[in-house]
Amino acid sequence: MATRDKPFASRVLDTLASLKLTIFLFFALAGTSVFGTVIQQQADPHAYIESYGPTLARVFEVLNLVDMYHSWWFELLLALLLLNTLVCSLRRLPAALRSIRRDQHVTAGELATKPLQSSWATREGAAGVVEEVLREKLGTPSMHLEEGAFAWFVQKQPWARLGAYVAHASLVLFFLGGIVGARYGFKGFVNIVEGESVASVQLRDGGMLTLPFEIACESFELHTYPDGRPKDYLSRLEVRRNGNVVEKKTIEVNDPLIQDGIYFYQSSYGKSGGGAVLKAVSPGGDQVLAPVQVPEESTIRVPGSDLSVEVVATAENYNGFGPAAQLVLVAEGPNSHAHVGEPFVVLQNFPNFDQRRGGEQVFQLAGLLPGRWYTGLQVAKDPGVPLIWAGSLLLTLGTLMAFFASHRRVWVRIEDGRLTLAGAASKNLSAFRDAFEELERTLRERTELTSRAQRAAG
Repeated sequence: MATRDKPFASRVLDTLASLKLTIFLFFALAGTSVFGTVIQQQADPHAYIESYGPTLARVFEVLNLVDMYHSWWFELLLALLLLNTLVCSLRRLPAALRSIRRDQHVTAGELATKPLQSSWATREGAAGVVEEVLREKLGTPSMHLEEGAFAWFVQKQPWARLGAYVAHASLVLFFLGGIVGARYGFKGFVNIVEGESVASVQLRDGGMLTLPFEIACESFELHTYPDGRPKDYLSRLEVRRNGNVVEKKTIEVNDPLIQDGIYFYQSSYGKSGGGAVLKAVSPGGDQVLAPVQVPEESTIRVPGSDLSVEVVATAENYNGFGPAAQLVLVAEGPNSHAHVGEPFVVLQNFPNFDQRRGGEQVFQLAGLLPGRWYTGLQVAKDPGVPLIWAGSLLLTLGTLMAFFASHRRVWVRIEDGRLTLAGAASKNLSAFRDAFEELERTLRERTELTSRAQRAAG
């Protein structure tokens, strides 16, 4: 029947089952995933404007390239791939099942078409020996009686033909796992200062999520190399319910705390509540600002100037140069707070380091104010993970079945005093040939009509 004469439903099914659609979807998913790799996902909108400009940032927003894995068009591509896989599998599965059941008993002429075959004259009583040998070597055979002939059939690993379908089933689980994770999971982050606890986290989309328990940071440890670079950092966390500690764990990178299916990953760290002791001199060395304590994110007016200086951040060992503070000049008004120029760094061990900036004042770091460590945690829950694991197991199983298992079949037929042995394998026929030849030797030894047997019979 020509394609145009088929019912509409049949044409739709043909399209969904086509290999062309499979190839198109693979290329479409691979191509669009490039955007998800190159463009940072779920970042602040201002970050896209700063990186790509307002026009391109608007294009990204309209096409949802800033959160493409949750976009309708990406989920549509995945849904089409799922349908394509299901329709292909369901259409071809009956044929695969028939291939397991067919050819169990064939005629003498059909045996001649099998890739492995052998034939010899048999002695009296060979029929009873054949079934015994087949059961010993391959398993219980099925026997078929015809007029003047005995026929046996036995097969091993018939399930090997279903490996591709098992692998396809894994793709369905991957898709369902992704959908469940995207719809019912979340990702967020939270900073917890040592000795404090929180009961909510900020989500990536800007919302807040209340946890069914409190999570507390009992302590934080930072281990460094001799040059000051971070080597490892650990957080000792507590889970509290109704004021009672129900779980304790020290986490580090790639070793999260898991509670109620929610993962708390060690992500970052820092200090909160610290500050710097600043002073300033003129380029000629005259004191402009006497040493004064300035907390982080606070400002102090610069004498002889309309500007203030803000302590943006501090570090106990900045790139191996010792204590440092990041500062920025600020123009402050009744309702304004604007940065003037780029932030700059001052080093306690190099008092004149700020001279390189060429400003009207040279700021110097006289010391750091102690602060408390905070641990930065990435918080995630993905209820689709069990489906992904199940899919991974099925994919492994299907791959092993498809590539390393072979459906082996053996036929034996005794007719007119001759035994015909035939064999076939769905793949790796050369490996099956060795087993077939071993079976042939055993059967010949126990059923072949030799010259001595002929003389004894005569």
